[in-house]
Amino acid sequence: MEFIATAEDALAKLHDNWPRPERAYRHAVESCQDVVRGWAPTYVARMAFEEAVKEAGLHLHL
Repeated sequence: MEFIATAEDALAKLHDNWPRPERAYRHAVESCQDVVRGWAPTYVARMAFEEAVKEAGLHLHL
């Protein structure tokens, strides 16, 4: 099991051989970058990352 605690962690995971880099993936990358830059609140990255996980057919343990 992997623990994703920050937008930086999520961004690293997205850039590490993501299985399906499609629409939700691209949105998640942009959202995580916005959070890292301080342009958006952290929940934005979390929601986008969760959608990318679903799109890729991966499982997320909360």
